[in-house]
Amino acid sequence: MNLSGCTHIKEDNCGIKKAVESGEIEKLRYENYIKIYNELKNKEEHKW
Repeated sequence: MNLSGCTHIKEDNCGIKKAVESGEIEKLRYENYIKIYNELKNKEEHKW
């Protein structure tokens, strides 16, 4: 599973998303990751 360069959100062939689908990673944990990712991305975009 190669995760480099993958945000685990938009990519179709993402090992993390597959692990969520199979139950290896809890869906709530993944949803929290997306929330934090988007908050940080939004903060970075409005930095200047």
